[in-house]
Amino acid sequence: IVSLQDINWDTMDKEKSVLKCSAETGVFFGIYLVATFLSLVYSTSSPLLSMVGLALFAGTPIVMASLMYRYHTSHIETSNFISVWTFGSSTFIFGGLIWAFVAYFWLEYILPGFIVTQAKEALILYESVPETKDLAFTKALRATIENNELPSPIYFTLQMLWSSLSLGIFMSLILTPIVRLLKRKI
Repeated sequence: IVSLQDINWDTMDKEKSVLKCSAETGVFFGIYLVATFLSLVYSTSSPLLSMVGLALFAGTPIVMASLMYRYHTSHIETSNFISVWTFGSSTFIFGGLIWAFVAYFWLEYILPGFIVTQAKEALILYESVPETKDLAFTKALRATIENNELPSPIYFTLQMLWSSLSLGIFMSLILTPIVRLLKRKI
């Protein structure tokens, strides 16, 4: 398993580009996203994994801020707003690509019926509650399942990839001034 200690921040010399640093860090972040994904996928079979997955998901901004802070402090002479933001965004992109590959492989070959199973379980839950039984959403979900219109693993993965990349870019935009202020106060 890769940890933050495995990334030698001292050797990320000033000659390395922001993209090279973020690609190297993106490997760690991709493993983190894969662990989050697998914890959430298997959370239906284990309550402990549900809590682990939720903690990993909620900790994503903290992990990203930590990575951005380490980059900023190791490149303090050349670090500006754009370079820190680019590092954060690119790390999310590189990590997201690793996550997307694993997620697609997992949903296509390891758990091929996962999307259908989850949709059917959600429908059973909505239909068992009198307040949600006749909602338009419940009817639409039922029709989607009956007409076999649920997303394929590749479609689901690509949609999640685009959503997470957009979120990662905005998260990095929000975290960049915070990370830069932390260095000034420490």
